[in-house]
Amino acid sequence: MWHSSDFFRDGSVTGALTASEAGVTSTTASSGKKVIDLGKGGTGPQGAYITVNVPLATGTTPTLDCEVQFSDTVAFTVVREKKTLPQITAKGEYSTRAQSHYQYVRVVPTVAGTTPSFGNTTIGLTTGNREGPRNPFNN
Repeated sequence: MWHSSDFFRDGSVTGALTASEAGVTSTTASSGKKVIDLGKGGTGPQGAYITVNVPLATGTTPTLDCEVQFSDTVAFTVVREKKTLPQITAKGEYSTRAQSHYQYVRVVPTVAGTTPSFGNTTIGLTTGNREGPRNPFNN
């Protein structure tokens, strides 16, 4: 179960994810997009799972790319580590494990295609042990 502080992007707050949405730049929950503070030591040895819940994918050849970025500052002056998730082209729930010793993490979504929309997509974080993602990316 997610807590409201575990969302990078809350589709119920921000609405449909379309090509007009910029990358993650805010640290406030009110924007629906934010940086999450993992605490000193980052994710720890158990890592974290980034989950992307896509309720629909419409338009001509819609694509959604998500880059997970880690930094030692909340301002992300320098991105210290990053992981690019495989491209999403259809509705579903996608998860991948991401591990870092850096304190801050964000996800930057990029949408492409002709009039693409991924509906009220939600991007969230869970940390610690987990049996495994339901629809895992290659990690």
